[in-house]
Amino acid sequence: MAKKRKWSAGPYKSTPRLASGRAMFGTTVEGLEANIERWARSHYAGSRGVTCSSYAMLAMSILSDAQEEMAMGNVETGRQFINRAKYVLSQKIWQPGGCRAEWDR
Repeated sequence: MAKKRKWSAGPYKSTPRLASGRAMFGTTVEGLEANIERWARSHYAGSRGVTCSSYAMLAMSILSDAQEEMAMGNVETGRQFINRAKYVLSQKIWQPGGCRAEWDR
């Protein structure tokens, strides 16, 4: 039987270059995390506060921003926005014990 892999932060904190996040996200991982929480609370929180749907809506909004940036020719900024959306999905929604558990009920 294969050994179950324990969840990790993935590539976001695995190397010094990615730990800063500047090339990947256009900001540090810590700055991105703070912004995610602020955006989720101020724009997408409902009467129950920040929920899984809040993070899903945030990820879709970030992807829309990426599309707009790429349409204007800002490919590098668009790529960073896509990485931000992937971070929201991987760290806030799909992480075991997070939103995935709530939706699987």
